[in-house]
Amino acid sequence: MPRLDLKRHQVRTKVLRRISLPILESMTQYVKEAALDLWGEQKPDSFIDDAVLLAMYKDIFAVGYKRLADDVSFGYKIADKSLRHNTQHIRRCLATWAEQHVQREDLAAWKHHARNLGLPKEVATANLWMDSTDIKLQQKKAVRGKKSPWYSYKLKQAGQRYMFIRNGQSKIVQIWGGYSPKVYDGHWLKDHKTELNEHYKGAVMIADNHFTQGKKVFTNITFLTNYAERKKAVSFNQGGPAEEDTVDNLTAERKNFNRAHSHGRARIQSPFGCMIQKFDSLAKPWSESQNQQDYLVMIAAAVYNLTI
Repeated sequence: MPRLDLKRHQVRTKVLRRISLPILESMTQYVKEAALDLWGEQKPDSFIDDAVLLAMYKDIFAVGYKRLADDVSFGYKIADKSLRHNTQHIRRCLATWAEQHVQREDLAAWKHHARNLGLPKEVATANLWMDSTDIKLQQKKAVRGKKSPWYSYKLKQAGQRYMFIRNGQSKIVQIWGGYSPKVYDGHWLKDHKTELNEHYKGAVMIADNHFTQGKKVFTNITFLTNYAERKKAVSFNQGGPAEEDTVDNLTAERKNFNRAHSHGRARIQSPFGCMIQKFDSLAKPWSESQNQQDYLVMIAAAVYNLTI
């Protein structure tokens, strides 16, 4: 494939089609203040601006480091090893920047954001939305095969799982992960009981039937989950509803609740598709360290929050 010979203004224009100028400027300023140990044989005045721009370009368009080094033409030498080093340091730094834009808030704020959503009466008390998603990992030896703790039955390949809570504005208020996709959501709730009780007292969570265990685990948090029939549970992949989270049949009342529940979930936009649309690297199997994927997920969540 021939070199693209991308000039600075071309790279910048392409990046700004995915993220806004104020977001890019905020990221760049944060990195400048962090005084990172960035590599480069030459460091012109635009060096840090360029490093952030290239880090964003790399993750937005899922370009390999060598390919990126070959394609860009900023008027000075940029080595692929330096690009990798700089991008990984910038991701870690910007994950901290992102924490400023993924805020837990409090019960009053959750209720305020959910007040005018027009939710069906069956789920009208909801003020937060909870869900998990799996993001692909490259099939390295350490994560290969269905027996691997990193094998995702949702993806049918290796991945990491992330847990999200969103408010009535569709903004992400907290993220956990990545962790093994073989951790069932109900078990995750039990493992995080103390933390959730401390920070989410009074919350009313809309979640799918994987979270039904929350009704038994928590007294200060309400979980509104849909019903799954026991007879259908056998067709679910591993990671589906546990047997104790299913019911023998769906009565008319339960069917009505499921419809209301589905409508309530649909009222709040899911961030996952939007994050992947902005960062192509989250749509492809991740080849770097899992920590680096964690950083990018956090950055993508902050960009999503600042964009909606």
